[in-house]
Amino acid sequence: MKWDYNTLCREIAEYLARDDLEDRIPTFIFLAEQAMRNELRLKCLERAGWIETRAGESSISLPDKRMPGDWDVFLEMRKLALAMSAGPNVRLEYVSPDTFVDIAGRSGRPEFFTVLGRELHLAPTPNASWKMIMAYWADIPPLGPDQPMNDLLLQHPRLYLFGALVESAAYTRDGAPADRWLAHYQNEKIEAEYRQERARFGKQLTARSPRAL
Repeated sequence: MKWDYNTLCREIAEYLARDDLEDRIPTFIFLAEQAMRNELRLKCLERAGWIETRAGESSISLPDKRMPGDWDVFLEMRKLALAMSAGPNVRLEYVSPDTFVDIAGRSGRPEFFTVLGRELHLAPTPNASWKMIMAYWADIPPLGPDQPMNDLLLQHPRLYLFGALVESAAYTRDGAPADRWLAHYQNEKIEAEYRQERARFGKQLTARSPRAL
């Protein structure tokens, strides 16, 4: 069965078994998403896209679509490369914002990049139109009545379930097995990461042991 937002809310309510907390369930889901966005780097959150520079302009807006059902918000860069007409693509090197300030200014073929706010900054400043391809981690599309499904919930519903239950612990206090929910969440995270790495690198990948419950 495929879970959606309503299914997730019902499952959380059943685990909590607390009528007085049902109105808080959307908050628990929101807090879980905020925690997961900082620690999960799963394939279902990967995106790729093309960028074209303009001569004399060193900054480019990063993806920031926030419409339910059409959510694509840049979170973290994985790779950025110039698409060369002849030969392999040329990777750009990430530098910190402080370092970028020291190297910015001259004009030429971009070699370095940094991210400031919602913008990608290139150095040297492009001296022509260059095509680039970027691979990046996207933010988790937030679940709600207007956006009842996302890829993370589709592929890893138990991550959402136990992540939300972990966030509920501040309200349930001694009345719920918070340590067990945390252990389930951590096991689900380990399993999701392992399956992802196994898909990429094959059977030679060594299995990782989950935490005992």
